Amino acid sequence: MSNIKVLRLKDGSDIVGDIGDVCDSDDNDVYMIKHPLRALISQEGVRFMPYCPIAEDTEVPIPKDSVEFILKPKEPIRQEWDQAFGSGLVTPNKPSLVLP
Repeated sequence: MSNIKVLRLKDGSDIVGDIGDVCDSDDNDVYMIKHPLRALISQEGVRFMPYCPIAEDTEVPIPKDSVEFILKPKEPIRQEWDQAFGSGLVTPNKPSLVLP
């Protein structure tokens, strides 16, 4: 089960990824983020690009002290990430009752 979250970094960037364990790396606590994507806002909506496009690694350490806050992503954002890196399954919208 993935733990997809949005991390707002202190530099203002938004990162979407699967947060793993908090690890100790050289006396600094880091969040280990699997398949992190940088969210870019444009007139067409939200676009994503790899957080570090020139790296081969798929898990990136983000120092805890560089994170401003962590939030649950909106469902379409979570589903888009999950289609690309997770199970690939999309949860259908719940049917609603339509009355004449």
